[in-house]
Amino acid sequence: MDELERLVAEAAVTRVLFDYCDLVDANRQADVLELFTGNAVFDHGHGRVYRGRAELARMFRSLDDNLATSHHLSNVRVTVAGSEHARADSYVYAYHRRRLNHDTVHLWGRYADTLVLRDGRWLFASRALLAAAEDGVPPDAGFASRYALIARAGRPDDGRAW
Repeated sequence: MDELERLVAEAAVTRVLFDYCDLVDANRQADVLELFTGNAVFDHGHGRVYRGRAELARMFRSLDDNLATSHHLSNVRVTVAGSEHARADSYVYAYHRRRLNHDTVHLWGRYADTLVLRDGRWLFASRALLAAAEDGVPPDAGFASRYALIARAGRPDDGRAW
């Protein structure tokens, strides 16, 4: 892969990351699913791992619990590995306004993604969500957070304490 091909691939992968945010915020669940391979894995941490389109569809149905969401992506780093594989790491801030009680939820974290090129389209093969912090949701039982935590020097890596 030459430099121009690598840059084009990086831009295309970055576009998938941005499309994900746009489609989630528009609650276009069927279109969000089209960004994933048929056997993709989405790891929300603490054992919440969704495998394949049926489980992903179940996870994305929870978008209906929100009146509004707004996902903001930054610090995007894409590494293309060969002509059909890429890794992407990005920071995310996500705002949610719950439908039931209008409560707000804020999440600051990272996505760790692998993508593959299939039939001319980059698709998520795996995605993991890691949190720096969240506000508006209780932590999972026995953990300091609702989500798996980003590794940080000076803090236990098991996510069970701050």
